[in-house]
Amino acid sequence: MFSRIQKKLFLTVTSYWAFSVTFYQFLTIYNFEQKWVGFISVGMLSLTALLIPYKILRYPVYLISLLGGLYILIPMSETKFFPWLANFYAKLQEVSQIFVSGRANFLPHEMAAVLLLFTILILIELLVEFKQVWLSVLFLIGYLLILAIYNSQNFYLPILLVLAVGLLQHFYLNQQKQNVPHRSFFPIIFLLVILAVSAVYLPKEDAQRAILSQTSHFRNWLNDKGVYHFIQKQGLPKATRTGFSENDEQLGGPIFDDNQIVFEALQTKGHYWRVESKSLYTGSGWQTSQRERAVSDQSVNQMTYATFESKQQLTLPEEIAVKIAYQGTYLPIPYGLVEINLQTNEQIGLSHSIDSDRIDASESLEAAYVLMNWQDLDYSLSDLASVPLSIPKGPVNYLQLPDSLPMTVQSLTESLVAEQKTLIQKVQAIESYLKTDDLFRYSKVDALYPEPEQDFVAHFLFESHVGYCDHFSSAMTVMLRSIGIPARWVKGFASGDPMAVEEDRIRYAIRNNDAHSWVEVYFEGYGWLPFEPTPSFSQPLQEEEDETVETTNLTSESTGQSSTEEQVDSTNETASIVEEAESSDTVVQAEQNNERVSLQLFGRLIGAIAILFLAFGTFYLYKWRVYLITILLLRWKKQPFEAAYPYLLKQFEPVVKRQNNQSLIEYAYQVEQVIPSFNQKFIDVTKIYEAQLYGRQSVINKEQLMKIKQLAKQISQTKIKAPVK
Repeated sequence: MFSRIQKKLFLTVTSYWAFSVTFYQFLTIYNFEQKWVGFISVGMLSLTALLIPYKILRYPVYLISLLGGLYILIPMSETKFFPWLANFYAKLQEVSQIFVSGRANFLPHEMAAVLLLFTILILIELLVEFKQVWLSVLFLIGYLLILAIYNSQNFYLPILLVLAVGLLQHFYLNQQKQNVPHRSFFPIIFLLVILAVSAVYLPKEDAQRAILSQTSHFRNWLNDKGVYHFIQKQGLPKATRTGFSENDEQLGGPIFDDNQIVFEALQTKGHYWRVESKSLYTGSGWQTSQRERAVSDQSVNQMTYATFESKQQLTLPEEIAVKIAYQGTYLPIPYGLVEINLQTNEQIGLSHSIDSDRIDASESLEAAYVLMNWQDLDYSLSDLASVPLSIPKGPVNYLQLPDSLPMTVQSLTESLVAEQKTLIQKVQAIESYLKTDDLFRYSKVDALYPEPEQDFVAHFLFESHVGYCDHFSSAMTVMLRSIGIPARWVKGFASGDPMAVEEDRIRYAIRNNDAHSWVEVYFEGYGWLPFEPTPSFSQPLQEEEDETVETTNLTSESTGQSSTEEQVDSTNETASIVEEAESSDTVVQAEQNNERVSLQLFGRLIGAIAILFLAFGTFYLYKWRVYLITILLLRWKKQPFEAAYPYLLKQFEPVVKRQNNQSLIEYAYQVEQVIPSFNQKFIDVTKIYEAQLYGRQSVINKEQLMKIKQLAKQISQTKIKAPVK
């Protein structure tokens, strides 16, 4: 045992720090209470690998150490071990069913801890027993990079530690092989110093921005396929998911897609669904004022609602049927004149705040069925050309801005509208700047967190230039206010996906991905009108002059702390959907389609990974076939060397032809002359074989066995060929 400890102590101790520090970061992100258990759990696994040489004993101790750590980390409402173990086993069965059904994105946090700790166990075994240094280094650095990218925390030091451990282990193993003098450590130390200085002092934001920009399309595609949402579900709670949320006080950071249906609407065309507006900008997000919280109108089961200020021209009435799937009390409403009728025998109160234009029910609307008689406001942008700037009457200040807002925001806005005369021209100039200027880039996965005390809008406009709907809509609202134009920040849902045609109407599915934020600007005589500053989005209610409104297939998003959106994948006119539906008797069901696509993508991902591993495995087996076959012959044959040597001998015959009546030792010397890189290994093994063959030696000792293995390894590593003459 002492000899084993002496050989493996350095690898075990150094790897312990790399693995335990990584596991600690994981426990911190997950908010586990007993973080110290991570150091003990990894320590027990490391000690097991160090002290127990026999697998038949080592693996059971691994299992006991693993369960002991999980027993403390994951209470499972049980204090005794065996009842806890029964519950834990039941949880594992539940998770296995989740994976089989293709719903892997619902993996609980506790199971993520199990997977990570089990992976660390495997890596410790591979590193201590088989010296696979870079496999563990790549895994740990990759995992820490994922945590660093999708959280506001800094992981430079842990990543640097893991890299330093890998370099030291690699250099240590080379020293053991080649007896490298200690002074050779100086280049490694110098390299680590350079890495440390680079991690602290180099301009990381510029480098990060360049890397993110070049890979944005690929990572957005991954987000569309649900990859980031899967990662987020495994343990990145600070990176929020798409969906409507009440809390918008802290904006920023990446978000991940969530395709869960919020409600369905049967209607003739798609449009935005408004929930509420917020007027107080704090510099980090939005809050609702006391006036906006006040209820101005109440009724039971029925209510009439209008978004416009005075009598305007309306479109023909349309009936919309809404089936709600969420648990909230808010009711999404289209712009225009809406008569609301809850289809229920219960008495459900409806309250309306005029200042935020939010409608709430007295209880959860989950599974409720709502009929809406809707008339759209019929206007064009040309109608707004003559509307002058005016301030809406009332106690809410739609020009409010924090004192900490940098003056650069106002200066930028004034330069954009300097040549614009009318109110609508100024609004459109700001909208166009945010929506079309190449300076800005739309991305849900690249959005950064502002520094503490840094203004959210200023950070977006002048530093990051990357974001989603919360960034673009907040920027436009604040910019308008900075030059005295009343504006408010609005959140709700975009149009959703047209899923099926039922008679003369289309069934739309509105999902968490469709949660969205945009801007409303006050126009006297019209009221609050919507504008869309986010790139690739088109506000269906905002018509260009002499053009008709087209139904656009939009998808968008909102953060768990704020409302956000997803980039438009395609636009489908209502007419084309109707024509397709009339030519087919099949009605496509949304949930079935999504489940089928998810399973296909999951299956393709698993298949791609399997093919990749198969390719690498095949290459590895082919490259090391001589060494592996030699090991098998030495282990399983009754006369191991008598079987292994002829096999090794055959590897040289294609290059150096053995002559008739030529002795083995003579042939070995000939081979070494032709291929000098073997450094007498073939000669030494041939002498061992002849000694055993002619009876001078009947048993092979460990040193001789090692020489045979080294020859087989040298053959696998060297492409045997005769030198060019």
